[in-house]
Amino acid sequence: MLEQFAWAGTGDAFCFVGEGGEERLVVYVSLDGEAGLVALGLPDLDRRRDRAARALGINPTELPSQATALARLKALSRGPPTARSADRVRLTVTRT
Repeated sequence: MLEQFAWAGTGDAFCFVGEGGEERLVVYVSLDGEAGLVALGLPDLDRRRDRAARALGINPTELPSQATALARLKALSRGPPTARSADRVRLTVTRT
Protein backbone atom coordinates (compact mmCIF):
# COMPACT_ATOMS: atom_id res chain seq x y z
CA MET A 1 0.00 0.00 0.00
CA LEU A 2 1.29 3.49 -0.90
CA GLU A 3 0.13 6.62 0.91
CA GLN A 4 0.90 9.76 -1.06
CA PHE A 5 1.93 12.73 1.08
CA ALA A 6 3.53 15.09 -1.44
CA TRP A 7 3.38 15.52 -5.19
CA ALA A 8 4.76 17.52 -8.07
CA GLY A 9 2.79 19.28 -10.77
CA THR A 10 4.12 16.68 -13.21
CA GLY A 11 2.17 13.93 -11.45
CA ASP A 12 5.17 12.43 -9.66
CA ALA A 13 4.66 11.68 -5.97
CA PHE A 14 6.35 10.98 -2.66
CA CYS A 15 4.69 8.14 -0.78
CA PHE A 16 4.89 6.24 2.49
CA VAL A 17 5.02 2.46 1.99
CA GLY A 18 2.78 0.17 4.04
CA GLU A 19 0.82 0.99 7.15
CA GLY A 20 1.97 2.87 10.22
CA GLY A 21 3.37 6.31 10.88
CA GLU A 22 6.30 8.41 9.76
CA GLU A 23 8.75 5.55 10.40
CA ARG A 24 7.68 3.88 7.12
CA LEU A 25 9.83 3.76 4.00
CA VAL A 26 9.51 6.77 1.68
CA VAL A 27 9.57 6.28 -2.08
CA TYR A 28 9.44 8.61 -5.07
CA VAL A 29 7.05 7.41 -7.78
CA SER A 30 7.21 8.95 -11.25
CA LEU A 31 4.21 9.41 -13.50
CA ASP A 32 5.80 6.73 -15.72
CA GLY A 33 5.49 4.21 -12.88
CA GLU A 34 9.16 4.13 -11.91
CA ALA A 35 9.93 4.26 -8.19
CA GLY A 36 12.95 4.71 -5.98
CA LEU A 37 13.67 4.60 -2.28
CA VAL A 38 14.16 8.07 -0.81
CA ALA A 39 14.35 7.50 2.94
CA LEU A 40 13.99 4.90 5.64
CA GLY A 41 11.22 6.88 7.33
CA LEU A 42 10.83 10.45 8.49
CA PRO A 43 11.48 10.27 12.23
CA ASP A 44 10.38 13.18 14.37
CA LEU A 45 8.79 14.98 11.43
CA ASP A 46 6.49 17.05 13.64
CA ARG A 47 9.35 18.05 15.94
CA ARG A 48 11.54 19.04 12.98
CA ARG A 49 8.70 21.04 11.38
CA ASP A 50 8.07 22.91 14.64
CA ARG A 51 11.78 23.62 15.10
CA ALA A 52 12.04 24.97 11.54
CA ALA A 53 8.97 27.17 12.11
CA ARG A 54 10.45 28.61 15.31
CA ALA A 55 13.76 29.27 13.51
CA LEU A 56 11.78 31.33 10.98
CA GLY A 57 9.99 33.22 13.73
CA ILE A 58 6.69 31.41 13.20
CA ASN A 59 4.66 30.04 16.09
CA PRO A 60 4.17 26.32 15.24
CA THR A 61 0.56 26.44 16.49
CA GLU A 62 -0.16 29.15 13.90
CA LEU A 63 1.03 27.17 10.88
CA PRO A 64 -1.60 27.09 8.12
CA SER A 65 -3.55 23.96 7.27
CA GLN A 66 -2.38 21.81 4.37
CA ALA A 67 -5.25 23.11 2.20
CA THR A 68 -4.35 26.74 2.96
CA ALA A 69 -0.66 26.15 2.27
CA LEU A 70 -1.39 24.38 -1.03
CA ALA A 71 -3.76 27.14 -2.14
CA ARG A 72 -1.09 29.76 -1.36
CA LEU A 73 1.59 27.82 -3.26
CA LYS A 74 -0.75 27.43 -6.24
CA ALA A 75 -1.48 31.17 -6.25
CA LEU A 76 2.22 32.01 -6.03
CA SER A 77 3.09 29.61 -8.85
CA ARG A 78 0.90 31.66 -11.19
CA GLY A 79 3.09 34.72 -10.68
CA PRO A 80 2.25 38.11 -9.25
CA PRO A 81 -1.37 39.26 -9.58
CA THR A 82 -0.45 41.82 -12.25
CA ALA A 83 0.80 39.02 -14.50
CA ARG A 84 -2.50 37.13 -14.42
CA SER A 85 -4.62 37.33 -17.55
CA ALA A 86 -7.63 38.75 -15.68
CA ASP A 87 -5.52 41.72 -14.57
CA ARG A 88 -3.84 42.49 -17.88
CA VAL A 89 -4.65 45.71 -19.64
CA ARG A 90 -5.95 45.25 -23.16
CA LEU A 91 -4.47 47.53 -25.76
CA THR A 92 -5.99 48.32 -29.13
CA VAL A 93 -3.68 49.25 -31.97
CA THR A 94 -5.12 51.41 -34.71
CA ARG A 95 -3.35 51.75 -38.06
CA THR A 96 -3.37 55.11 -39.75
